[in-house]
Amino acid sequence: MTTAIEQPAALRHFERMSKWPAGRWLFARLICFRAPYFASIRPRFVELRPGLCQVTMRKRRAVQNHIGTESRWPISVSSPAAC
Repeated sequence: MTTAIEQPAALRHFERMSKWPAGRWLFARLICFRAPYFASIRPRFVELRPGLCQVTMRKRRAVQNHIGTESRWPISVSSPAAC
């Protein structure tokens, strides 16, 4: 008897929605709805697979710290939330 390892729900949704026009945008909105902090950084999911979550974000005032550089915290936090 072999057991198949089930993919995480976020990965299944990403793979399915990536095929749609604006699917990655919709996936990002769903992640932001589930974890509201991500709405402030407006993530763009480039790639999502087991062990890898590649997210980009624009350099905007909302993602900068007090000295004008990007905070690395949103980037490091986004990976576990998506996978």
